[in-house]
Amino acid sequence: TKDKFIDIKFQDSYNLIPTKLSGFSSMFNLTSKKEIIPYSLYTQPNIERQLINLEECLDYVKNECCYNKDINDEEKIKEVCDLFKKNCEDWKCLYNNEVDIIEYSKQYCFIDVHLLRYGYETFRKNIDEISNEKIDIKNYCSLASVALDYMIINDVFKDCYKICGRPQNFIQKCVVGGRCMTADNKKHHIKGKIQDFDAVSLYPSAMYKMKGVLKGKPKVLQNNELNENFLMSQDGFFVKAMCLNNPVKNLHFPLLSKIDKNGIRNFTNETKNEIFHFDKTTYEEVRKYQNLEFKFICGYYYNEGHNTKIKDAILHLFKSRLQAKKEKNPIQAVYKLLMNSGYGKCMLKPI
Repeated sequence: TKDKFIDIKFQDSYNLIPTKLSGFSSMFNLTSKKEIIPYSLYTQPNIERQLINLEECLDYVKNECCYNKDINDEEKIKEVCDLFKKNCEDWKCLYNNEVDIIEYSKQYCFIDVHLLRYGYETFRKNIDEISNEKIDIKNYCSLASVALDYMIINDVFKDCYKICGRPQNFIQKCVVGGRCMTADNKKHHIKGKIQDFDAVSLYPSAMYKMKGVLKGKPKVLQNNELNENFLMSQDGFFVKAMCLNNPVKNLHFPLLSKIDKNGIRNFTNETKNEIFHFDKTTYEEVRKYQNLEFKFICGYYYNEGHNTKIKDAILHLFKSRLQAKKEKNPIQAVYKLLMNSGYGKCMLKPI
């Protein structure tokens, strides 16, 4: 009737739980699991036929196994084929050795939806537990938003300010991502194995090591303040400056970078008479390791100290995850996701 309706809210679950559906079972310790379906079987002619010989279906299953790097031997292929046949029988899709592929797809989708539901509900309970019932994921559209509010309720940003407009545009120019490059940015032909070194909780470690979040509002640098003595006495600064020399020591992985006309960021040792935007940490590094000198043009500074609560928040999540892993509690994966998303919203560009 006109006066009765159902309120439906759509959420992108992948924005909240950035994990494949096939990983939900192990991540959330669920009894249900992601099932198999030979997608290539569902051509228009086959759909119109609907009833397909079992052996023909199994040929599609075997072909798709060949493209799966995790299924690389005859034994595993047989295991997948046996599972498909068992599903056909259990789901009552098999009639006189013919598979009702439409009914099979219905059952497959039904299980998919329920697996997603159970995972979502478990994740919701986990976040509710971690946040002491202060965060309900149904009100969020991304994991970064959840992590931001977790930080807010733990006073990580107390006495700190959001910025917008010109200060944000300026400070954003000082934000530089990781150096995705080889030594000297050259191509290398490597024979044999490449060693892969990974750090434990790299993002959380960086957040724990930082002094904290700058408190107060950004203040505009005046002409008489555009010098090293004044800047280094402040808690933080973001400046535009001209480099007066090339590095005393060239590095295979340079510290300063420029965006070229194609919009590509290149790290370079060719710095003389070039304009750069950087913060206090970058300035300390280039002075120490490359002995670069600058003429400061303009910028902002902070002088009201740091809110150090981010250290406590990250350390609590890290230790809680270690304990959960020790107890084989699947909530450990949620702690990891929260830690790795802890600063995401702080990097938000103007909308």
